[in-house]
Amino acid sequence: MKIYLSEFEILEKYDRGNLCDEYVKRFVNYCELNGIEIVRSNVFTDYEEINREIENSDAVVAFVDDWWLSSSWKVHEVMHPFRKGKNVKPECKVVLFLVHKEVPPVLMGIRNELNCVNSYEELENFVTSQQIA
Repeated sequence: MKIYLSEFEILEKYDRGNLCDEYVKRFVNYCELNGIEIVRSNVFTDYEEINREIENSDAVVAFVDDWWLSSSWKVHEVMHPFRKGKNVKPECKVVLFLVHKEVPPVLMGIRNELNCVNSYEELENFVTSQQIA
């Protein structure tokens, strides 16, 4: 299994004001312990690389907080599996971990296609129950 992790990395001098960084670390550790290949978005520098990695993934998991929402790249990562004519696996799941418990307005058009979770435990349960793990 392969998961594309849509995350937003910021400089340490900025305080995010939430636990998103801790959740990302826990999730990466969970994937490593369960033999899940994880591709982290913070290593790519252009849309072609991002698209290729998403198209070869079984799931896209996005940790959505205010910082994530400030990036057009992050929104692109979540929207890419729904674009017609793309070579995304038909079974590819898109999972949003919603720090603020609400689907962002920019994603409301695909709300019914998203799998949304509001806690870290829900995320692990979803990954396990969907046989992504």
